[in-house]
Amino acid sequence: MRGHNDQRAFYRMMVSAECILTVLDAETPQKFNAICRDLSATGMAVELENPIDQGTVVQVNITSTNANIPSLNAKGKVLRSTQEGESWTVGIEIVEMN
Repeated sequence: MRGHNDQRAFYRMMVSAECILTVLDAETPQKFNAICRDLSATGMAVELENPIDQGTVVQVNITSTNANIPSLNAKGKVLRSTQEGESWTVGIEIVEMN
């Protein structure tokens, strides 16, 4: 739910879905297992064990376990990477849906 001080244009849906985050900027793409924590029409937050630099281009793949719901494949740009305990929360702006 959007809070009173939240300036986002789109609501974020809280989720807890396993995903694969692929760093596309590297010479050899790097893949990380991650958890998608929230999702909106324009962005998402994922939790993983490694920080990802701001501005990095990534691909996020969430495989659907429901035949009626398609898998999500999105290309995005990292807006922020914040350490929270032993993991990192990475905010990603979706720039293209595949």
